[in-house]
Amino acid sequence: MEALRSLEIGIRAIRTQRQAMHVIGHNIANVNTPGFSRQRAILTTTLPSGQMGTGVKVETIDRIRDEVVDYYIRKENPTLNRWATKNEILEKVETLFNEPSETGISNIMNSFWDSWQDLANNPEDGAARANVREQARILCEVFKGLYSSLKDFQSNIDAEVQSAVDDVNSLIHQIAELNVKIEKVELGGKERANDLRDRRDLLIDKLSDLINLSLIHI
Repeated sequence: MEALRSLEIGIRAIRTQRQAMHVIGHNIANVNTPGFSRQRAILTTTLPSGQMGTGVKVETIDRIRDEVVDYYIRKENPTLNRWATKNEILEKVETLFNEPSETGISNIMNSFWDSWQDLANNPEDGAARANVREQARILCEVFKGLYSSLKDFQSNIDAEVQSAVDDVNSLIHQIAELNVKIEKVELGGKERANDLRDRRDLLIDKLSDLINLSLIHI
């Protein structure tokens, strides 16, 4: 009887260590998987038989993840991306105005006012009058081109905003689906849907890039 009990304990230990090795292998296999959290098998003793121990088992498989770090990253992500977006937009606008340069609007306006100064100094000079007309034409073309470029840029931004809204709706829908799956897996309280929680956290991180959010952990 004692030999049989020892054999059962040994078999249970082998199975338990095999599960722990499986967790290690899972960690190694997913070392480059975006959003993956390292997992750890928590071992505990099995129920004793009187005073005699009966071996070991895997109690749970925990995710090693710092919720405090997650909180602050998701809190600051919207601010970071807001300023990054503003910087990107202003850089593009700066490119459109092309300042300072010989073809920039300030240089062309200076040429326009200089032509008027030349005309004021020589009001009877036909060439001076022609130069005023030419500089006015050039300035109008520059304004028209800049206006058209800004309108196109505005349309592109509107399209990007709509795309971001679609992304937000898609992420929220995917998170809701994962919530249902996680609830089903963990309903009995014995198992933890670690990989599903990783997927959800990754989606939440992406969502925090787009909007301010607050979470209720389940």
